[in-house]
Amino acid sequence: MTCPVHSVNALLAQLAPTVPPSPGAVQATGLAHAHPRPAAARRARPEAPPAHWLLGHLPDMRRDLLGFYERCERDFGAVVPLRLYNARLYLVNDPELIRRVLVTDDALFEKGAGLQAVKPLLGEGLVTSDGEYWRTQRALIQPSFHKKTVDGYADAVTQCTRTLVERWDAASTRNVSADMSDVTLDVVSRALFGVDIAAARAAVYGAVGATQEFFNGWRQHYLPLPIWVPLEAHRKLRRAVEALDEAVYAIVDARRDSPASGGDLLSRLLEASRGDDAEKLRRMLRDEVVVMMLAGHETTAAALSWALLELARHPQVTARLRDEIDRVLAGRAPSVDDLPRLPYLAQVIKEVLRLYPSIYNVGRVAKVPYRIEGHTLRPGENVLMCQWSVHRSRRHYDDPHAFLPERWATERARAMPKFAYFPFGAGPRNCIGAQLSLLEMKLILAAIVGRYDFELEPGAAVHPEAAVTLRPMPGVPMRIRRREPR
Repeated sequence: MTCPVHSVNALLAQLAPTVPPSPGAVQATGLAHAHPRPAAARRARPEAPPAHWLLGHLPDMRRDLLGFYERCERDFGAVVPLRLYNARLYLVNDPELIRRVLVTDDALFEKGAGLQAVKPLLGEGLVTSDGEYWRTQRALIQPSFHKKTVDGYADAVTQCTRTLVERWDAASTRNVSADMSDVTLDVVSRALFGVDIAAARAAVYGAVGATQEFFNGWRQHYLPLPIWVPLEAHRKLRRAVEALDEAVYAIVDARRDSPASGGDLLSRLLEASRGDDAEKLRRMLRDEVVVMMLAGHETTAAALSWALLELARHPQVTARLRDEIDRVLAGRAPSVDDLPRLPYLAQVIKEVLRLYPSIYNVGRVAKVPYRIEGHTLRPGENVLMCQWSVHRSRRHYDDPHAFLPERWATERARAMPKFAYFPFGAGPRNCIGAQLSLLEMKLILAAIVGRYDFELEPGAAVHPEAAVTLRPMPGVPMRIRRREPR
């Protein structure tokens, strides 16, 4: 859950082009939050890359989305005005301005209309809901992600990891991306819902695959076509949702009809909502289970896959990390109490999330006219903040494309602006599952690195795919063999 609950929102909330209403349609309350830049400074260089007369910046974004974001951050200003067809969006690159949009002025923004496209899959779960309903759901769900509660999930992480590595004990070649999906889905299902996900695993993976394919196609034009339009990607998504609903409703109905009450998230939601209309309650439970299962496991699985890939590419980092793990654990499984004594492990994970943030951009839509760096956003216009490009900026990082976990122990890292690093978003809508994601990553990596040698399959070419999440494609094939710790 590297931003587990934030994953779908990240791609869509800002890129669905909309035709904004006239500036007079909403009172200009946001203008009090003005952050102007002198006109002379704005004229000193071009504000944005050249755009196609009709398509705007769509051809550049279609060709190489991540590279385009990096170029905008490197070559242009703190705020880069972009265009998709006739719709404006603003790429914000400055950490202080990112803080203002996500934290200080959060009330002046909302989630984007593009999220309507995924409501057939996610319904009114925490990712897609807004307003008072979202605040109520967030308050109900938040206690399941307090640090003390999350630490209690460590046993589930350890058990699921043990099940995974038992398949690795014989020397083999494996796609570790698939293995990381298995273990993180198991963790989310057991820790948050108290269920064994085996029966629903195929339906969950089918929904994830259909959603990724749907958005890969949508990214070619960024037009939010309704789900009923008879395209093959739409038909596959509808079939996947039907299969997922059948599996998830079976879990929800079994828990709802059970006289016993557990302490997990599903039980908490059920207890808090008793007395509500039965079908309304059933749908609410379904939506939150789907969000946590899909968003919760997919983002963390991607981050773990990138971590194993970079460790295989950097044996000196693996050797240093393994020395720390062997010294602290001496061959036993890691526990939550061991984590404070594994500082280099924390640096490795922080560096992975810097280079490969599972949620690689965050978007907001202005509710009122809003000035930022000399630009005035009209209501309905989009603001985009890209973790991928800000995390790789030379303004904040030495050798920004290099995998250097030790950079986080330097003076420059300590003095860095806070929002030069924001893998889990920020503000009221930050990733609710950040603590669980970090716990999973630390315990799973410590268990794997301490117990196994692994190397990338020769000739394997792995590249990032900027879909709903940042995935390593076409997977991470590794040669795995058991080792004995010193």
